[in-house]
Amino acid sequence: MTTSLDTTTAVPTPRIALAWGLAALWALLVWGLGGEDLSLDSTSRILGPLFRFLFPGISEATNEQLQWAVRKTAHLMEYGLLAVLVLRALWLGGRPGPTAAAWCAVAIAAAFAAADETRQSWSAARLGSAWDVLLDTAGAALAVAAVAFARERWPRMSGRLGIPAPLDRTAANDATGDPE
Repeated sequence: MTTSLDTTTAVPTPRIALAWGLAALWALLVWGLGGEDLSLDSTSRILGPLFRFLFPGISEATNEQLQWAVRKTAHLMEYGLLAVLVLRALWLGGRPGPTAAAWCAVAIAAAFAAADETRQSWSAARLGSAWDVLLDTAGAALAVAAVAFARERWPRMSGRLGIPAPLDRTAANDATGDPE
């Protein structure tokens, strides 16, 4: 059984299931990273000595700034990848359309970020932050925009990465009789 992507492509259902499975697996990993084991105190025990080793003579203030930058970059990357995996699964499934799928992927990542930060606000070791939700959402939006841009600009490369090619509007319009 296949699911139609557009008038020229069909994707096998197991591939769609795998795409959703990867998105769910990544979401579980992100959820785990938001747990108490990777709180500020825990990561500081690893990152602090690492930066002191890499940069002998580093000031404590600079060390803390580097740790902050690493943690915030991790937010961008985690939720960016989550949104891209969801976007790919939506594109492979063929519904909704490409633009709606992009918005949907960002919305799912944002909702997941809000749930994770809410959970962290109940933890003694973590602090839930609306700013982190905004950062996570920004990471998701940037990643989705980058993938959508690359998909339009380099469709052959996108196909090799398992991202369905964009709909050929001319072929679709010819098939339906709609004008451009």
